[in-house]
Amino acid sequence: IPGTQLNKIPFDILLKSKTNSKNFKDLDYLLRYHNISYAFSVNTLIDKNEALTYEAGFPLLAFAPNFKGAPLNEAVRSGINPSALTFNIKEVKNLLEFWEHGDLLTDQDATKENFIASLEDFAILHLATHGQAGSESDAFSYLIFDDGEGNLSRLYDYELVNLKIPANLVVLSACETGTGLEKMGEGIMSLTMAFTAAGAQSVVNSQWVVNDQSTAEFMQYFYQYLKAGKSKSEAVKLAKLVCLKDANELSAHPFYWAGFKLTGKTAALIQQRNNWKWWGIGLGILAVLF
Repeated sequence: IPGTQLNKIPFDILLKSKTNSKNFKDLDYLLRYHNISYAFSVNTLIDKNEALTYEAGFPLLAFAPNFKGAPLNEAVRSGINPSALTFNIKEVKNLLEFWEHGDLLTDQDATKENFIASLEDFAILHLATHGQAGSESDAFSYLIFDDGEGNLSRLYDYELVNLKIPANLVVLSACETGTGLEKMGEGIMSLTMAFTAAGAQSVVNSQWVVNDQSTAEFMQYFYQYLKAGKSKSEAVKLAKLVCLKDANELSAHPFYWAGFKLTGKTAALIQQRNNWKWWGIGLGILAVLF
């Protein structure tokens, strides 16, 4: 539960041992040893409001607006002068190829209104878009949607806190969704805090302006590990380790693979089957009967 300036430090890239190596790929990151997650307070980790339960697993709704009209001059998902994205729609389409019970809204269907209307119908909300953290000049953080006519529409943090968002997991696949303007006594006014205040159980969020392509790659690995029954925090860890393992000299820099973190509850979405447990129960029943 970091406070003040510690909110800006990704703990998983801290080094466990001293080194003279300049090779980012081989450094002894804390990530290699621990599943790391964050929380705003102890209270946010206590089950005050249970997430919705679903008969058909954990349905996922993914949003990916189309920014075709914007210039293709940046490779990041920043909300300032948003550029066309190459990988956000590919990202969500890849997710739905292996995640059961999923739905996808892209292009002019990826509107703010459709998002708000769907909040209570899905366990997982995935937003692959542009994001912007609040600053001294503009205090409010926001995500960008389509307005239904090919133009841009913003969803601000102050709007989110007035909504009911009982999702088990919100994935904010955009820039700066875990940071923002710091207010004395209140902490970082981020999109993650807004989603948490609205009821989201856990949020995957970014700590800086993230790269479009490396974000899509991280998300694919993250969901694969979720699907395999890993906890949310372990899925984040393992996805980062794969990205680091596959990285070249440039993309091994933490900027490309360490930008995302988990805030909130860490429990797995899909429970791994424990056959030994059921064998034990069965033998216990037999012992009682005979």
